[in-house]
Amino acid sequence: MYKENNLEKLLYEVLMVTDGRTTDILEVIVGEKVSLKVFKQKNIRSVNGYDENILRESLLISENSNRVISQNISIINPSAIPIELYNDICRKDTGIGSTIKEKNILSKRKILNFGWRKADEISDIFNNPYFLKFEINAILPFKEYKIYFDSSNNCGIHILEYFNVRQINLNYQNDMIGETYA
Repeated sequence: MYKENNLEKLLYEVLMVTDGRTTDILEVIVGEKVSLKVFKQKNIRSVNGYDENILRESLLISENSNRVISQNISIINPSAIPIELYNDICRKDTGIGSTIKEKNILSKRKILNFGWRKADEISDIFNNPYFLKFEINAILPFKEYKIYFDSSNNCGIHILEYFNVRQINLNYQNDMIGETYA
């Protein structure tokens, strides 16, 4: 089991179960803004074989220290998302959550799964083996969720996010050095 203190455990639990914007929580934890880097985006056939979806793989990187904070795999259903979100996704320069927040797009998140995975259990959304662009500790936290828009029952975006424990812990430990509490 991953060795952590109670505060770290609480931070990861909040991060994994929040149905709000994960990026906001990550920015508080790492103490700086994070930005998006899309490293893969392509059209793929949906499960039904007729519709086209977008597969998007991205990193959240701390802006000042240039550290990989998380890696995301997203399946986007263009017919189930607002056009202004679709346009931003096509440009590949803005995070999905950022666009939703900035444009005040009504959405609902449903958490499908969260927890900790061993290195040999890392998979993509389709349960295929998957390789992360950062070094893995013995286990790492993940969250899988879907985003729905308006009152639609159709999933607009399916996201699987892996969090880089080494970088999040590094920042937390550096912030705590020299601090005292009354």
